[in-house]
Amino acid sequence: MISINLRETAKKKGYTLTDIANATHISMNTLSVLGRGDSKGIQFETLDKICQFLACTPNDILQFKNDSLDITVGTRPERIDKTLLFSGELLPISIAKQMSEGLTTSFRGHPFFIELPETSKGSTLVVKAGLTPHSVSHFFDRDTAGTSTYTLEESKKYLDSLTHTERDQLLISATTFARDRLAPEVFKDVSEAYAIWFSDPEHKGSLPMIPIDLTTA
Repeated sequence: MISINLRETAKKKGYTLTDIANATHISMNTLSVLGRGDSKGIQFETLDKICQFLACTPNDILQFKNDSLDITVGTRPERIDKTLLFSGELLPISIAKQMSEGLTTSFRGHPFFIELPETSKGSTLVVKAGLTPHSVSHFFDRDTAGTSTYTLEESKKYLDSLTHTERDQLLISATTFARDRLAPEVFKDVSEAYAIWFSDPEHKGSLPMIPIDLTTA
């Protein structure tokens, strides 16, 4: 993933975003978005003006971050530990599965949770999805008694500490990881029906694991 490192580069050169705006006539709104790392892209003309003013190259402003998944197999069936390498930072992930009594031949009603423990960026974010093929449950982690383990405010605080690009990429990476690689491994002992369902390419992508939209959560 390519990110924009404008604010840090300008600071190293002894300039502020206001200095850049005054010298290049690039709007402060544009520079602020670039400075926060929230921009989806940058025009070549804008990049050229910034580079000329800061006497730097595009390589000083644009950074490539290797987003990859380091997948390991856990030894405890009730809680499997994984590692997510996101934007150069290792984030341990604990996957907990919640089993329902008596449901040995059906995968319905078996939620699982993706937990991103506290890091230098903020508090814990928990993403939840139900394993029902045609319905989605994507709220924050709750235990078997229905008590919230992590508050919505804690999760919002964590997400608010990320840029939009980081947040989107984090949720996409985590959900893709759970859908394609984790769920079949974690739940392979739940039921033969579940294993058959998700081994079928037609149904593999139907795991209802979607990013949380905090505007409606």
